[in-house]
Amino acid sequence: MDPSKKPLTIPEVLSLLKENQTVKEEYFPFVERILMERQKRHEEELKETEKMYTNILEKLAKEHEENVNMLNETINKLTNEINANEAYYEKQFREILHSVSILKEADETKNAADCNGESKNEDLKTNTPGSAHH
Repeated sequence: MDPSKKPLTIPEVLSLLKENQTVKEEYFPFVERILMERQKRHEEELKETEKMYTNILEKLAKEHEENVNMLNETINKLTNEINANEAYYEKQFREILHSVSILKEADETKNAADCNGESKNEDLKTNTPGSAHH
């Protein structure tokens, strides 16, 4: 059957059977009843098939939603872990910077003290009796 053509209705089929004289007139009520029953069963089968596919699609949609929710939870968990790690390492970095700053200050203070001590020693050497700079 050509899928582009619309299926014939039961009255159209009966009309064709009459025109072609395929079925005797006396059997028409019987043929009509058979066709009506078959159409009814076909419609019920279509409804059942539609219901089955709808259930399958609903189940798949639910599973998909659960998977998406699980992925979102995992992403949120990983994001929280990353943020916690960033905060921890930022704190560690600040502590290291502070320690380096303290060490640098201490080193600068020591160097300044050493420089001051050296210049005093230089002054003492130049101002001592018997030195050549007199």
